[in-house]
Amino acid sequence: MDKLVPFLTEHYLLAGLFIVVLIIFLLHEFRLRSRGVKRLSPQDLTAVINRQKGIIVDVRDSKQFASGHIANARNYPKAQMEEFLPKLEKHKNRPIILVCENGTSATAAGSVLKKQGFEDVYSLAEGLASWKKESYPLVK
Repeated sequence: MDKLVPFLTEHYLLAGLFIVVLIIFLLHEFRLRSRGVKRLSPQDLTAVINRQKGIIVDVRDSKQFASGHIANARNYPKAQMEEFLPKLEKHKNRPIILVCENGTSATAAGSVLKKQGFEDVYSLAEGLASWKKESYPLVK
C-alpha cells in the first residue's frame, strides 16, 4: 500500500486511463441491468431450459442462424422482433432466453419483450461466444 501513492504519481496517465475504463465498464453493466433482462451463463441457460422449459430465441439474422445455433432455438431476428411478438405471446408465462453473437443485441431485444409484458426474459451473457468457449454444441 505504501508503494501505491508513488506509483500513481509516477504513472498518472495509466492510473487515469484505468479509472476511465472502470467507469465505462460500470456504466455499461448498469445499463444492461437497468433494462431488466437477466443474463445467464451457458450452464445457467441449460438449467433454465431443462428445469423451467425455457424457450431459446436466436435474434441474429437467418444467415448467422444457419451457420450454427443452439439446438431447438427459434430464429426471430431482432430487426423483425415486432413481427414475431404474436408468436411469442402464447409462451408469455415461460422463460424466454435470447441469444445473439455477443450478448448486446439479445439484451436490446429483451427490453422490447419486457415492455410488452414478458416477465421471465433472459439473455445469454456474452452471447454465442460464451457458448462456443464452453465447447457446447451448435446445430447447423
